[in-house]
Amino acid sequence: MRRLLFLLLAMAGSACAAFVPPSEGPVPFRRDKLPVDVDTMTKLSRQLVVLAGQMDPDQPANARTVAQLLALSQALDPSNNQVRDLVDQLKDGGEVPRGEEREVDLAQARAWDLLGWLEQPEAGEDGQALGACLSDVLVKVDPQHPVALKRGDAGERGAWKDWVAGLNRFGKEKEPDVVETDTGNEPDMSGGDEGEDKEPEQQVAKILLSEVTCSMPVRYYMTEEKKSFTRPVEFTLKTWAKSDGKKMVVELPGEDWNSASKRSNEALFEFLEARHGSLPDGLSMSLNLPKGVAMNISRNAGALRGLLVVMANAAFTGVPPDGMVFAAIDDDKSLAGPNRFWETIRALSDAGEDDKSGGRLVIPNAMREYLPPLLTLGKSDFFFRYEVLLADDVDDLLSLSSSQPSEELLTALNGFKMIRDAKGTRSLGSFVSHSSTQQRLGQIVSGFPQHASARMLALRGTSSWPKRLDRKIYAMELRSALRPMGKVLEDRWDSMSNSALSKAEGECREMLEDVEKLYGSVSDRSELHDPAYSAAKSLSSLAADLKRMDESDRGKIPSRVRATYLDYVETMALLTAAAGDKDEYPLPDRERSR
Repeated sequence: MRRLLFLLLAMAGSACAAFVPPSEGPVPFRRDKLPVDVDTMTKLSRQLVVLAGQMDPDQPANARTVAQLLALSQALDPSNNQVRDLVDQLKDGGEVPRGEEREVDLAQARAWDLLGWLEQPEAGEDGQALGACLSDVLVKVDPQHPVALKRGDAGERGAWKDWVAGLNRFGKEKEPDVVETDTGNEPDMSGGDEGEDKEPEQQVAKILLSEVTCSMPVRYYMTEEKKSFTRPVEFTLKTWAKSDGKKMVVELPGEDWNSASKRSNEALFEFLEARHGSLPDGLSMSLNLPKGVAMNISRNAGALRGLLVVMANAAFTGVPPDGMVFAAIDDDKSLAGPNRFWETIRALSDAGEDDKSGGRLVIPNAMREYLPPLLTLGKSDFFFRYEVLLADDVDDLLSLSSSQPSEELLTALNGFKMIRDAKGTRSLGSFVSHSSTQQRLGQIVSGFPQHASARMLALRGTSSWPKRLDRKIYAMELRSALRPMGKVLEDRWDSMSNSALSKAEGECREMLEDVEKLYGSVSDRSELHDPAYSAAKSLSSLAADLKRMDESDRGKIPSRVRATYLDYVETMALLTAAAGDKDEYPLPDRERSR
């Protein structure tokens, strides 16, 4: 007889999850440092209790969410005795009373609105800590909210450890009972293929776009002009299936990418198979640069991996990307900052009015710390020209760069376009500080927190925008200011001129003076700026020596050049150590002969 297994779910008498009360702390934020008034904290405390009533504490995950809501409520208003009473009820197997629908809707709306403010940089460390915890509970009590849908199963952001117990402490979900029943005849085992289960044939993914274009900011060299630039470059990916073999290759310009980066190719095809199924035999891809453009492939390998994922995915979805991507993908498939990220972003922010590039730019969320310094450097207009979006993972990278954006992203993009159109000829500072602009920017940030440009411009419109650079960025700016010094010292000593040295010294000093007063602490100025300024001044001393020397003194020139060069190398080592990016910026060779 054929035996079937039926799952009989328990309809009654299922064991309730054990409720574990929250402890007194450690609370990850200080109440007296929150950027909201006491009345707002008191109201939020009561609203969190209302939201707790929406969760069924019989399930362990829900019981923990209730504990988190009550922990937040108690921390925001220690005098809220209702929280203590509810905790006692829950320990005895009771429930939190359910609120009326209108009351619940109002509590959710106000909590989401407040979260939009708490996640902004000007909310401060304690405000953002509260925002992280509030975000964790809101996505569970209101999972259909656009922000909750966008976040998905990204994991908790708040610091709950030792404050609210982990899920395992709240018990386990009851397993369904499995009952084996006898339903009749055994199947005929005598043979034959009638009724025999067949494995479904595996579908082979189809190439829907044989050619995909997408831009990425990169430092490149124009072979005809013999000049280097850092600007967005449009790449073209051609995809086809060869009929004469199964070899899958990705060809990149100017280098045998297949042999040099075999692991990168394998990772790309693994990604495509996981997302689209079996790939066509003989799948081949070729990434092409515009004519007359050359670039350093190995230096940009990480960013090219991110670009390839976006373009290759489009080849199989049939939906081309829109805008630019600038994100590296690590071996663990997480997003990371591309090589020389700050240098590239700074170059884009320095582009003159003749540079018409701009548009959507998707970067890793992990690199958001590099955005506020652009405000400090007076480059706020960068966030008007480039609509910067923050991607948490590869899925985000694909969706944020798609030409068919989600409804939430489309709303944010349209809202930002309206703001840009409304600016007209007004100065950026006065425009973004206007109350109506602040309101519109706040709406974009609240509805789509990954919109970095709206967030940065909203910050610039307040008095809280950063006026100083932290030590790392300060060191990077000083190092860039010494670039003319390194270039002039590359020449042989017998071809150096005092005019070239004086010009380089002037360029260095001008840039050093621009950044000098932006130090984050007095020690940054004395430890980083002063040595850089001293190194630049040594060029004028060397120029003066060259001017004074006659033919009989020419033998002294190599030692003087050598001393100046070593001063430059030591200063670059100092600044690179402070910047913390030695792997990206190899130090000049101390032993370079002249």
